[in-house]
Amino acid sequence: MTETVVCYAAGATPLDHWCFDGSGQVVGRIEVADGILAERRVVRPDGSTEAVLRCAPGVGADVAAVEVWADASTVLGRLIRHRLHYRLEIDGKIVAKVSRQDGMSSHLNGFEVTIDGSLCASFRMRTATEELLCSPAMTSQCTVTADPAFLVSIRGMSSLLPIMVELFESSGRWTGAEPSTLRSRSADWFEDPWGPSRLRWFDGRWWTDQVSAAGLPSIDARIGARSAASGGGSVLSEPVTVWDDASALVTDGAGRLVGFAQNHPAATDEPSVRPPFLAWGEPLQERHISTATGVKEGTLRFDEAGHGNHVDRVDLVVDDHVIGSYGCNWDGRGMVGLPSPPSWFRISVEIEENGRLVGRVGDMSPSPPTRSTVEIGGRPVASIGATQDAPESLRRPLQVSTSALRLNPWAIEIDPTLPLDLRRLVAALPGVVNLVRARHIERSGSYMDNGVYYS
Repeated sequence: MTETVVCYAAGATPLDHWCFDGSGQVVGRIEVADGILAERRVVRPDGSTEAVLRCAPGVGADVAAVEVWADASTVLGRLIRHRLHYRLEIDGKIVAKVSRQDGMSSHLNGFEVTIDGSLCASFRMRTATEELLCSPAMTSQCTVTADPAFLVSIRGMSSLLPIMVELFESSGRWTGAEPSTLRSRSADWFEDPWGPSRLRWFDGRWWTDQVSAAGLPSIDARIGARSAASGGGSVLSEPVTVWDDASALVTDGAGRLVGFAQNHPAATDEPSVRPPFLAWGEPLQERHISTATGVKEGTLRFDEAGHGNHVDRVDLVVDDHVIGSYGCNWDGRGMVGLPSPPSWFRISVEIEENGRLVGRVGDMSPSPPTRSTVEIGGRPVASIGATQDAPESLRRPLQVSTSALRLNPWAIEIDPTLPLDLRRLVAALPGVVNLVRARHIERSGSYMDNGVYYS
């Protein structure tokens, strides 16, 4: 006999989850810990922290682990993964095996926890969500059941398994952003990996954008370096961001979560059964940009009056005011029934502020992102494109896995001296490009213009 231990439901952001018991009472929530995507905090209903889940680095070749910490010195247990095999450890001892039932293809569906061959717990999806690609979305549909005859510690660890598996899905992208040679060093100035003739400040975990040459300090924003000026600000204020369109995450240069860019609003005050994802085939009109806590920062919205043949107009709306617009000229001709996003969908964008042309960027391709230069007033002020320009030691945390329906991440580096109002217009460019692309391309690779699909 089993009983429901916990049900997960969508929270305020794509990475937050409400937790219910079997009677439907809220027993807590899961949230990102301090913007670090490799960690999750388990929060009680009164707001106190019950535990922290953390990806454990350096376990071994082909071996990864997620640890559950009760406090700074106490590890309650951990889930170990060796390739596709899982085991649950408590007090350093293997107490259970975690395996997936045959025939289950979802990331979180059909997992079973067994002790000496006896079923202890399992978790599976409540609804058919095989089409959802984002593992956090799947977690929000997950229910964990357990046999009450087993120890409370084992049932408690089993209730967190969906979150642990979710962390495994992202650990290859987000953990270890600091170079391995610096992990044991304290905050100090070190030789700059981007420019050996100068020094760059390492804050004990991340490279920053603070540099010094011949004793003269300055700012040099880079992919892989955290913005010291903003301290990990918002999507539209950071001088360096990476947009992962597959999961709607936006991080700063060092991989710290700064916000989300979703097709539908992320904020919700009450737990809901399904996250607000856009159903396939719905008309795509807006992309909401929010902070890491789910507070809306701005909205990219199609201006239908500016729509024409291979032309779109998108407005950036902040606090109910249009602060700028984008004239988008796109070319998707030749896309015929391809199973993957066509690389020849290209777009050029003109940036307007108060009805005046202030900048432009041309010949961009979302899949994969090409490296392009953004000019304002005839001066290059930003670079936008793929993440492979980052140093090799910092590239792995910025990578995302790709599939036929996943876009590569956009990385954008902006001159930090650019005024904030103009920086916000430049910072939203990845969202503009992906919004236009998503509106005109369906799964088959056909393109649509004026509401008509061509193939």
